[in-house]
Amino acid sequence: MCASNAIDRVLLPRNVQPIAYKLYLSPDLKAFTYSGYVEADLVVMQATAKSLTFHNLGNNLELDKTYMLYNTEKLYPVSDSVNHDEETVTLNFGGNPFVVGEQIKLVIYFNNTLGTSMCGFYRSKYMVGGEERWMATTQFEPVDARRAFPCWDEPALKATFEVILNLPSHLLALSNMPVVGEEKSLKTGTKTVYFQTTPRMSTYLLAFVVGEFDYVEGVTTKGGVPMRVYTPLNQADRGCFALEVGTKILDFFTDYFGIAYPLPKLDMIAIPDFAAGAMENWGLVTYREAALLCDRDANVSTKMRIAYVVAHEEAHQWFGNICSPEWWRELWLNEGFATWAGDLAVNSLFPEWSIWTQFCSAYLSSALRLDSMLSSHPIEVDVARSRDIDEIFDTISYNKGACVIRMLASYLGEKEFAKGLNCYLKRHSYGNATTADLWKAISEATGRPVGEMMRNWTLQMGYPVIHVESIEEGSKLRLSQTRFLADGLPTAEQDKVVWDVKVSVASDRTREMEYLSLSEKTATFDYSTRDLTWFKANAGQYGTFRVRYSADLLKKLVVAIKKKQILPEDRLGIVSDYMALSRAGLIPLTEVLELCSSYEEETDYNVWSELSAGLSAVMSIWESHPCYANFKRYKRQLFSKIGGRIGWEREGESDLDKLLRSVVLFALSTCDDEAVINEARRRFELYQSNPNSFPADLRDVVFRIYVYHGGAKEQEAMKEIYNRADVPDLKISALQALGLVQDATLIKNTIVWALNSGKVRNQDLHVVFYGTSNSQKGQEITWDSMKEHWDELVKRFGTGQFLLSRLIEYSTRNFSSFSKAEEIERFFLTHKANGIDRTVSQSLEKIRASASWFKRDSVSVSAWLNRF
Repeated sequence: MCASNAIDRVLLPRNVQPIAYKLYLSPDLKAFTYSGYVEADLVVMQATAKSLTFHNLGNNLELDKTYMLYNTEKLYPVSDSVNHDEETVTLNFGGNPFVVGEQIKLVIYFNNTLGTSMCGFYRSKYMVGGEERWMATTQFEPVDARRAFPCWDEPALKATFEVILNLPSHLLALSNMPVVGEEKSLKTGTKTVYFQTTPRMSTYLLAFVVGEFDYVEGVTTKGGVPMRVYTPLNQADRGCFALEVGTKILDFFTDYFGIAYPLPKLDMIAIPDFAAGAMENWGLVTYREAALLCDRDANVSTKMRIAYVVAHEEAHQWFGNICSPEWWRELWLNEGFATWAGDLAVNSLFPEWSIWTQFCSAYLSSALRLDSMLSSHPIEVDVARSRDIDEIFDTISYNKGACVIRMLASYLGEKEFAKGLNCYLKRHSYGNATTADLWKAISEATGRPVGEMMRNWTLQMGYPVIHVESIEEGSKLRLSQTRFLADGLPTAEQDKVVWDVKVSVASDRTREMEYLSLSEKTATFDYSTRDLTWFKANAGQYGTFRVRYSADLLKKLVVAIKKKQILPEDRLGIVSDYMALSRAGLIPLTEVLELCSSYEEETDYNVWSELSAGLSAVMSIWESHPCYANFKRYKRQLFSKIGGRIGWEREGESDLDKLLRSVVLFALSTCDDEAVINEARRRFELYQSNPNSFPADLRDVVFRIYVYHGGAKEQEAMKEIYNRADVPDLKISALQALGLVQDATLIKNTIVWALNSGKVRNQDLHVVFYGTSNSQKGQEITWDSMKEHWDELVKRFGTGQFLLSRLIEYSTRNFSSFSKAEEIERFFLTHKANGIDRTVSQSLEKIRASASWFKRDSVSVSAWLNRF
């Protein structure tokens, strides 16, 4: 092994480099095994002894059949060694050293099992007419190609792939490229399928699937690219929405990037057992069923999710596939960009969805919450070893990365930014690149010093809070920046970083958004606020930072909020910022509750979603306090006016109003609004006799209210719906509701059922944990269950996958006492698993911040709530 770069990355030796693979696999879906061989064409890069080190994990190498073709000579290994820690095998062939520039071929025979871990080449169960059947599929990102076959499994080591699959004749085989040939054997009842060779690509983008599927197909307008959506048998219609969206989005990106989609086809396929949401394998994108399939009358939230996930994965076909990261330090170039570009594409198709306002709530708020912790990490974070990589597939790489890209694009202008992306992609097509390469291309295209401007946004963790003050009787504006931390003011050492902040500003006198540049700790601007009705910094919420206003400016903004004179994203951003400022101890919570009261006339879905999430987080901390009943009355009063307006059904309403209804009615139900609770019960009873008794957009909120305010009978009714459901979104709706039961015994039973009944797939277990942890009582039971079943959970998920981290996060998310933080910390000192350390640290930091918030503000909040 060799080390490279500042943190000593552990990389494969660079004595050879792969240029092409020929991979033959023969899966057995009855014995759950497969055998095969790989031919790796290599070019010698360094004159070294004849030894080859490559990645291999789980594959049993048949060394008696393994050899190297060197010139015309067939050489067999004279010795071999395995490094389990680095997941490598070294074969030594003896003789004279390699000569630089020579090409050799390594042929390795191996066999392996088709496991259920949802990584590598694994099996997934599906049902046909009540009969259990199995398929085989792949998930190789980030470093699980080595689980499927011996290879050089690093993103910079690109090569071409020729895939050959041998399988039973009645099954279908798919891979990245189209089929170019097929041979059937009547004697064995099998067929061998040959696929066209791929372009040069990283190992993590290789994919192949074997099973039974139906499909719908279409073709793009630009370039005539054939596209198929593969579905379970007899469910082809459920792929129609994804197909319609997918063809249009591929056309959109072809125009936006100025580069045609380069492969001869694009397939999308729904996989029953799938850990992530989807995976961007070049030409064969794999999805969770719920992220790809829906009925024609599916609810708005389901269609939004499918449209976004399809757009995210198609963005990767350029950003990540054509041009790939040089190392996992650049993961954010893949995921941050695809997160931003996914919303860009969906917004072009569905402008009525107010995607960028949703972005502020879904991505900006979550990124700012996590990145305010000391346990966060920079967007560009280096990792040394394979086992460390999964931890950075997180909110920072995806959401903060997307926010930083949106911030830059808005400042430069979308057309200029697109020119830079085109330059970057063309320059690095079929190769690898770094963040510096992206900044260089954008700088050349725009004439702006982007690298200097963006340095601290990607290389430093955290972000600033911008303090905005009117000074000299309102004739000037003073901006200053300090690092924002969730647990209070930073130390001098923590506050050393100075960000180059482009602060977008708007007011009642500006026709277009302006920018003020703050590249030092404090700056004063000749910007008069004296005669303004309102003034908003970070207008449009483009910046990845928080804002705190002087009292006079905030007072004007409150008036503008009440009159809805500022944009929805700005009204949302003020709530998000001030809730965070209170958690950090910079302002009292009572001031935030007073601010929230000014939103009674609000009508926007995204703003109410942010309000609901913020107040729910606060109330989870105050749940055991005597003032909790008053808290519920306060929230009920705040939501009652919009609840009366939105009602249960209205003709001709927008998609966003349908989403708003779910937020508002569930919020009112948790505050004991009997009219809402009783109506939800009535509608559920109608649903039981006629599932079409109300629109699909009401289903989620009716389900949740019914179980939240129910008992054993209600829970059993919801289990029955879950067990019968064959539509992915209906199944998830029922599962989300099941976890909301409030009785302690039923909460425990729900977790045991999810773990042991065989009804809940491993991929969906976190959905149950999220629901059962919604109250302090439920949180305690969920945490106890996590501890009780720890060994089993590690066995299911403990291979560094993010699903185990998600279970830990949900098992601890609503605790708010120092003693509980100490208990959790003690537990994880003796209970270890790969890839969880950062999640544990973040959970502990969040709990302690919540405990400090409660200790600091409980007396004043209790007194303030006495009015309700």
